[in-house]
Amino acid sequence: MNQALPDYPVRIQLCGYYSVQVDGVPREDALPGKQGQRLLGYLVLYRRVPIERSQLVEAVWGDAPPKAVDAALSALLSKLRPALGGGIISGRGVPSLRLPEGSWVDVEHALDSIHRCEALLAKAEYAAALGQTGGALYTAKRTFLTGHEGEWIDTWRRRLDDVHTRALGVYAEASLRMGGLELPNAERASRELIEKCPYRESAYALRMEVLEALGNTAEALLAYEQLRMRLADELGTGPGPELQERHARLLRLM
Repeated sequence: MNQALPDYPVRIQLCGYYSVQVDGVPREDALPGKQGQRLLGYLVLYRRVPIERSQLVEAVWGDAPPKAVDAALSALLSKLRPALGGGIISGRGVPSLRLPEGSWVDVEHALDSIHRCEALLAKAEYAAALGQTGGALYTAKRTFLTGHEGEWIDTWRRRLDDVHTRALGVYAEASLRMGGLELPNAERASRELIEKCPYRESAYALRMEVLEALGNTAEALLAYEQLRMRLADELGTGPGPELQERHARLLRLM
């Protein structure tokens, strides 16, 4: 059975499956094709800053706009307005978008979630931090505007990739600090983190601490060796002093 979604005046999902709901009614099929999806996505994410018509043209068509681009953009907007209804998009020359209070956008929810969980982790509120990572991980690991391309789209994909990395780090560390039954979750998250960031020393330090907590000192030493060899072979350098000290301490435990 699918879990019922909370009631939002407008609910927009831009990552993974593209979804738009207005007062609980799906509206994505009413959008004017993929160009309408890109246009709505741009208007939603940049609704709080001044935008120019030329920016909308680039967001929709990139470097290959149609000859009658002004008319083409006006036609898209004329189709987008009734698809959303409720005066959500207003203005003619340079349109503006205003979402009703209490609306939900997955990208913004992910950004808010990562800030909250990092703040909670810094305050050692580990259970609360762990609970906040779900929203960030769920959204950020999915592709932003699947099937679309463009510079602004790439920018948001990189931003969400960073959110995913940070959320993995919070998840791993909060699980580690809670200990007990959460340690296997810390192990999985820390492993995924170093796979995602194979040169990040802080990720290896976290991984080694998790493995030590699990009693797997030898595996922790192997994680260090994995990084040491990668840095030596590919960058001609080695781990920093902090990681070397952690490695030396683990050796003394063997």
